Amino acid sequence: MRLPIFCLALLVIGCSAEPERNVASNDIAPVESGGPAATANVATPLPPDSEAEAEVAKSPQAAAAVLRRYFALIAAGSDAEAARLWGDSDRAATFAADLRKLGDFRPSIAAPGRVEGAAGSLYVDIAFQLLRGGRSLADGTAVLRRVNDVPGSTAEQRRWHIERMTLQPSPQPIAYRFVGRWASNERNCADRAWRFTAHRLTTPAGAVCDFRSVRTVPGGFDIAARCTAEGPPADDTLQLRFAESARALLFESNVVADAGLVRCR
Repeated sequence: MRLPIFCLALLVIGCSAEPERNVASNDIAPVESGGPAATANVATPLPPDSEAEAEVAKSPQAAAAVLRRYFALIAAGSDAEAARLWGDSDRAATFAADLRKLGDFRPSIAAPGRVEGAAGSLYVDIAFQLLRGGRSLADGTAVLRRVNDVPGSTAEQRRWHIERMTLQPSPQPIAYRFVGRWASNERNCADRAWRFTAHRLTTPAGAVCDFRSVRTVPGGFDIAARCTAEGPPADDTLQLRFAESARALLFESNVVADAGLVRCR
Protein backbone atom coordinates (compact mmCIF):
# COMPACT_ATOMS: atom_id res chain seq x y z
CA MET A 1 0.00 0.00 0.00
CA ARG A 2 1.43 3.37 -0.94
CA LEU A 3 1.51 6.01 1.83
CA PRO A 4 0.33 9.46 1.08
CA ILE A 5 3.02 12.02 0.47
CA PHE A 6 2.24 14.01 3.64
CA CYS A 7 2.77 10.86 5.78
CA LEU A 8 6.24 10.36 4.33
CA ALA A 9 7.06 13.96 5.12
CA LEU A 10 6.00 13.49 8.73
CA LEU A 11 8.26 10.46 9.06
CA VAL A 12 11.27 12.39 7.74
CA ILE A 13 10.58 15.32 10.08
CA GLY A 14 10.17 12.98 13.05
CA CYS A 15 13.56 11.34 12.44
CA SER A 16 15.44 14.57 12.03
CA ALA A 17 13.81 16.14 15.06
CA GLU A 18 15.51 13.78 17.49
CA PRO A 19 18.00 15.87 19.55
CA GLU A 20 21.69 15.31 18.82
CA ARG A 21 23.70 13.79 21.69
CA ASN A 22 27.36 13.20 22.41
CA VAL A 23 28.31 9.56 22.47
CA ALA A 24 30.60 8.63 25.32
CA SER A 25 33.29 6.02 24.81
CA ASN A 26 31.50 3.55 27.07
CA ASP A 27 28.42 3.75 24.90
CA ILE A 28 30.28 2.08 22.04
CA ALA A 29 29.22 -1.50 21.62
CA PRO A 30 32.08 -3.97 21.94
CA VAL A 31 33.57 -5.27 18.73
CA GLU A 32 33.45 -8.99 18.24
CA SER A 33 36.93 -10.50 18.75
CA GLY A 34 38.59 -11.37 15.51
CA GLY A 35 36.88 -8.62 13.55
CA PRO A 36 38.95 -6.16 11.55
CA ALA A 37 38.29 -3.32 14.00
CA ALA A 38 39.57 -5.38 16.94
CA THR A 39 43.16 -5.58 15.68
CA ALA A 40 43.49 -2.37 13.74
CA ASN A 41 45.31 -0.46 16.51
CA VAL A 42 47.00 -3.37 18.38
CA ALA A 43 50.76 -3.87 17.90
CA THR A 44 51.72 -7.33 16.74
CA PRO A 45 53.77 -9.01 19.51
CA LEU A 46 57.13 -10.55 18.74
CA PRO A 47 57.16 -14.34 18.56
CA PRO A 48 58.36 -15.95 21.81
CA ASP A 49 61.53 -17.23 20.13
CA SER A 50 62.54 -14.06 18.32
CA GLU A 51 65.81 -13.95 16.46
CA ALA A 52 67.44 -11.69 19.08
CA GLU A 53 66.36 -13.94 21.96
CA ALA A 54 67.63 -16.99 20.09
CA GLU A 55 71.06 -15.44 19.64
CA VAL A 56 71.30 -14.59 23.36
CA ALA A 57 70.23 -18.12 24.29
CA LYS A 58 72.98 -19.57 22.08
CA SER A 59 75.72 -17.29 23.45
CA PRO A 60 78.68 -18.63 25.47
CA GLN A 61 77.68 -16.24 28.27
CA ALA A 62 74.38 -18.11 28.62
CA ALA A 63 76.34 -21.35 28.97
CA ALA A 64 78.58 -19.80 31.63
CA ALA A 65 75.49 -18.70 33.56
CA VAL A 66 74.38 -22.35 33.73
CA LEU A 67 77.76 -23.37 35.15
CA ARG A 68 77.66 -20.61 37.78
CA ARG A 69 74.17 -21.70 38.79
CA TYR A 70 75.37 -25.30 39.10
CA PHE A 71 78.09 -24.43 41.61
CA ALA A 72 75.70 -22.16 43.55
CA LEU A 73 73.25 -25.05 43.90
CA ILE A 74 76.03 -27.40 45.01
CA ALA A 75 77.13 -24.88 47.64
CA ALA A 76 73.53 -24.65 48.86
CA GLY A 77 73.28 -28.44 49.17
CA SER A 78 70.69 -28.69 46.37
CA ASP A 79 72.32 -31.65 44.60
CA ALA A 80 69.07 -32.88 43.02
CA GLU A 81 68.33 -29.50 41.44
CA ALA A 82 71.97 -29.15 40.37
CA ALA A 83 71.79 -32.56 38.67
CA ARG A 84 68.96 -31.31 36.45
CA LEU A 85 71.47 -28.97 34.78
CA TRP A 86 73.27 -32.04 33.42
CA GLY A 87 72.32 -34.06 30.40
CA ASP A 88 73.27 -37.34 32.12
CA SER A 89 72.07 -37.99 35.68
CA ASP A 90 74.71 -40.70 36.32
CA ARG A 91 77.54 -38.35 35.39
CA ALA A 92 75.96 -35.67 37.57
CA ALA A 93 75.89 -37.95 40.62
CA THR A 94 79.49 -39.09 40.13
CA PHE A 95 80.82 -35.55 39.77
CA ALA A 96 78.86 -34.26 42.78
CA ALA A 97 80.37 -37.06 44.87
CA ASP A 98 83.87 -36.03 43.75
CA LEU A 99 83.15 -32.43 44.73
CA ARG A 100 82.02 -33.48 48.21
CA LYS A 101 85.41 -35.13 48.79
CA LEU A 102 87.08 -31.72 48.44
CA GLY A 103 85.16 -30.13 51.30
CA ASP A 104 84.51 -26.40 51.19
CA PHE A 105 85.65 -24.53 48.09
CA ARG A 106 84.95 -21.43 46.03
CA PRO A 107 84.65 -21.77 42.22
CA SER A 108 86.49 -19.39 39.93
CA ILE A 109 85.04 -19.60 36.42
CA ALA A 110 87.06 -18.36 33.45
CA ALA A 111 85.62 -16.65 30.39
CA PRO A 112 83.91 -19.21 28.14
CA GLY A 113 85.50 -20.31 24.91
CA ARG A 114 84.00 -20.05 21.43
CA VAL A 115 80.80 -21.84 20.57
CA GLU A 116 81.49 -24.72 18.20
CA GLY A 117 78.94 -26.68 16.19
CA ALA A 118 78.83 -30.37 15.34
CA ALA A 119 76.07 -32.77 14.25
CA GLY A 120 73.22 -30.36 14.93
CA SER A 121 74.50 -29.37 18.41
CA LEU A 122 76.45 -26.47 19.87
CA TYR A 123 79.30 -26.92 22.35
CA VAL A 124 81.36 -24.57 24.51
CA ASP A 125 84.31 -25.30 26.82
CA ILE A 126 84.69 -23.38 30.10
CA ALA A 127 87.73 -23.68 32.39
CA PHE A 128 87.37 -23.26 36.13
CA GLN A 129 89.28 -23.63 39.38
CA LEU A 130 88.13 -24.69 42.83
CA LEU A 131 89.77 -22.55 45.51
CA ARG A 132 90.07 -22.56 49.27
CA GLY A 133 91.98 -20.08 51.33
CA GLY A 134 93.39 -18.41 48.22
CA ARG A 135 94.88 -21.69 46.97
CA SER A 136 93.75 -23.86 44.10
CA LEU A 137 92.43 -27.28 45.07
CA ALA A 138 91.63 -28.50 41.58
CA ASP A 139 91.56 -27.39 37.96
CA GLY A 140 88.60 -28.32 35.82
CA THR A 141 86.97 -28.01 32.43
CA ALA A 142 83.24 -28.08 31.74
CA VAL A 143 81.75 -28.88 28.35
CA LEU A 144 78.25 -27.51 27.87
CA ARG A 145 75.97 -28.54 25.03
CA ARG A 146 72.66 -27.55 23.51
CA VAL A 147 70.80 -28.53 20.35
CA ASN A 148 71.10 -25.98 17.58
CA ASP A 149 67.79 -24.49 16.42
CA VAL A 150 66.99 -27.43 14.17
CA PRO A 151 63.38 -28.05 13.09
CA GLY A 152 61.50 -30.20 15.57
CA SER A 153 63.79 -29.48 18.53
CA THR A 154 62.11 -28.75 21.85
CA ALA A 155 62.68 -25.79 24.17
CA GLU A 156 64.33 -28.16 26.65
CA GLN A 157 66.79 -29.40 24.02
CA ARG A 158 67.64 -25.79 23.12
CA ARG A 159 68.80 -25.02 26.66
CA TRP A 160 72.45 -25.25 27.63
CA HIS A 161 73.22 -28.20 29.87
CA ILE A 162 76.41 -29.72 31.27
CA GLU A 163 77.57 -32.50 28.99
CA ARG A 164 80.64 -33.48 31.04
CA MET A 165 83.20 -32.08 33.49
CA THR A 166 86.75 -33.11 34.26
CA LEU A 167 88.62 -32.34 37.47
CA GLN A 168 92.31 -32.71 38.29
CA PRO A 169 94.09 -31.84 41.54
CA SER A 170 96.16 -28.68 41.31
CA PRO A 171 99.94 -29.07 41.68
CA GLN A 172 100.74 -29.40 45.33
CA PRO A 173 102.65 -26.60 47.06
CA ILE A 174 106.06 -27.11 48.57
CA ALA A 175 106.23 -29.51 51.49
CA TYR A 176 106.10 -27.19 54.48
CA ARG A 177 107.84 -28.48 57.60
CA PHE A 178 104.77 -27.94 59.75
CA VAL A 179 102.53 -30.25 57.70
CA GLY A 180 101.51 -33.28 59.74
CA ARG A 181 100.23 -34.19 63.21
CA TRP A 182 101.41 -32.43 66.35
CA ALA A 183 100.39 -32.67 70.01
CA SER A 184 101.19 -31.16 73.37
CA ASN A 185 102.89 -34.46 74.28
CA GLU A 186 103.30 -37.90 72.74
CA ARG A 187 100.43 -39.38 74.78
CA ASN A 188 97.98 -36.97 73.08
CA CYS A 189 99.01 -38.01 69.58
CA ALA A 190 96.39 -40.79 69.52
CA ASP A 191 93.28 -38.65 69.96
CA ARG A 192 94.33 -35.08 70.81
CA ALA A 193 96.53 -34.19 67.86
CA TRP A 194 96.71 -30.89 66.00
CA ARG A 195 96.49 -31.45 62.25
CA PHE A 196 98.34 -29.15 59.85
CA THR A 197 97.97 -29.35 56.07
CA ALA A 198 99.36 -26.90 53.54
CA HIS A 199 95.97 -25.10 53.60
CA ARG A 200 94.40 -25.63 57.03
CA LEU A 201 94.84 -26.22 60.74
CA THR A 202 92.37 -28.13 62.90
CA THR A 203 92.87 -28.44 66.66
CA PRO A 204 91.47 -31.03 69.10
CA ALA A 205 89.47 -28.24 70.76
CA GLY A 206 87.57 -27.65 67.51
CA ALA A 207 89.34 -24.55 66.20
CA VAL A 208 89.77 -24.30 62.42
CA CYS A 209 92.08 -21.97 60.48
CA ASP A 210 92.01 -21.71 56.68
CA PHE A 211 95.33 -20.43 55.36
CA ARG A 212 95.44 -17.51 52.94
CA SER A 213 99.20 -17.20 52.58
CA VAL A 214 102.29 -18.82 54.07
CA ARG A 215 105.49 -16.81 54.46
CA THR A 216 108.85 -18.30 55.40
CA VAL A 217 110.62 -16.32 58.14
CA PRO A 218 113.77 -17.02 60.19
CA GLY A 219 113.06 -20.00 62.42
CA GLY A 220 109.64 -20.88 60.98
CA PHE A 221 106.58 -19.49 59.23
CA ASP A 222 104.05 -16.67 59.48
CA ILE A 223 100.64 -17.71 58.16
CA ALA A 224 97.84 -15.31 57.30
CA ALA A 225 94.65 -17.21 58.13
CA ARG A 226 90.94 -16.99 58.79
CA CYS A 227 90.29 -18.73 62.09
CA THR A 228 87.18 -19.88 63.92
CA ALA A 229 87.48 -20.86 67.56
CA GLU A 230 84.95 -20.01 70.27
CA GLY A 231 83.72 -16.83 68.57
CA PRO A 232 82.90 -15.81 64.99
CA PRO A 233 85.54 -16.19 62.22
CA ALA A 234 88.37 -13.66 62.46
CA ASP A 235 91.52 -12.83 60.51
CA ASP A 236 94.71 -13.86 62.27
CA THR A 237 98.43 -14.33 61.80
CA LEU A 238 99.71 -17.68 63.02
CA GLN A 239 103.34 -17.68 64.14
CA LEU A 240 105.09 -21.04 63.92
CA ARG A 241 108.64 -21.30 65.29
CA PHE A 242 110.74 -24.43 65.51
CA ALA A 243 112.75 -25.24 68.63
CA GLU A 244 115.41 -27.41 67.02
CA SER A 245 116.97 -28.71 70.23
CA ALA A 246 113.66 -29.92 71.62
CA ARG A 247 112.28 -30.98 68.20
CA ALA A 248 109.25 -28.89 69.08
CA LEU A 249 106.96 -26.36 67.38
CA LEU A 250 105.94 -23.18 69.17
CA PHE A 251 102.53 -21.91 68.07
CA GLU A 252 101.18 -18.38 68.71
CA SER A 253 97.84 -16.91 67.64
CA ASN A 254 95.39 -14.18 68.60
CA VAL A 255 92.36 -16.46 68.08
CA VAL A 256 93.58 -19.96 68.91
CA ALA A 257 95.27 -20.71 72.24
CA ASP A 258 99.08 -20.66 72.14
CA ALA A 259 100.78 -24.01 72.44
CA GLY A 260 104.06 -25.86 72.47
CA LEU A 261 103.81 -28.97 70.29
CA VAL A 262 105.85 -32.09 69.49
CA ARG A 263 105.60 -33.98 66.23
CA CYS A 264 103.55 -37.18 66.27
CA ARG A 265 105.08 -40.21 64.62
